[in-house]
Amino acid sequence: MLYQTFALKRYWLPLVAGDQAELYPWEGEIYESLHNGRPTEEKHVLASHKIEIGGELDTTFTLIRRGLDGTRLMKGDVAVKGSKIKGDPNADTSQHVLSVADNGNKSSPPELVDRCHVNILMRSGYSLTQACSIPEYLKAFKDIVGDHRDAYKLLFLHRDVSAGNLLIFEHKSGETFGRLIDYDHAKKATKHRLIQRHDPSGQQLLRMNLASEKVYVDDDVISNALSWIEKPHLAVGYILGTVDGLVKPATSPLSKAALGWDHGDDETKEWPDFDDRLARPNERT
Repeated sequence: MLYQTFALKRYWLPLVAGDQAELYPWEGEIYESLHNGRPTEEKHVLASHKIEIGGELDTTFTLIRRGLDGTRLMKGDVAVKGSKIKGDPNADTSQHVLSVADNGNKSSPPELVDRCHVNILMRSGYSLTQACSIPEYLKAFKDIVGDHRDAYKLLFLHRDVSAGNLLIFEHKSGETFGRLIDYDHAKKATKHRLIQRHDPSGQQLLRMNLASEKVYVDDDVISNALSWIEKPHLAVGYILGTVDGLVKPATSPLSKAALGWDHGDDETKEWPDFDDRLARPNERT
């Protein structure tokens, strides 16, 4: 008999109403978009849904905090139990009172955020750091980078990429694939903006800075870097980071092909535009 292990992720999702709701898609919707068109065996999320009780969404305001009176207390105040809330058949015999500590700003008390109970059922994977071989590691890492790229094309930015969110999953055939998981902090843009190439300048300064690090590159590498990164010191850091990430030493001077930059010279690139996107209450910026 073949045994399989699954993981159930359950948490309270902050809810956003009105026109802003589309800017805050929940994790299940993001996985559905990313999995669209993928073979079933390459989908690590098997099911996702918002929990309902008696046909009603299980939320902190409608079920858990029904009858809650948000009363803000200043320093030195004492919480006093209120009277029964009239007209609310679901309230307890005495009014629920929420005591919010003074945060030093008497004009703007902390905001209560309604949250919905959600479930996500997924296959059980293991950390990228536990890869059994270098080929398995590289293939999984390529898949994970592809996940991030695909999300970016759909205007999603993950915002929580870390070792714990890079997992390897296994097919029934024994082959493995990588996935980027945990999009609960992701945000979505409404449009793209174009990043334009510009005329490169500061080539001599960049070359001198690279030489001081004993790194030597072809002219087309310097020109390409400065076409997209206007400030030479930032371009230097980008080139050095690329060189440090090379799997094996390359001959000097380094070419665009050696750095993996020989994939076309587009005049513009599309990036999600988050300039007018504000964080929702209780959300990281």
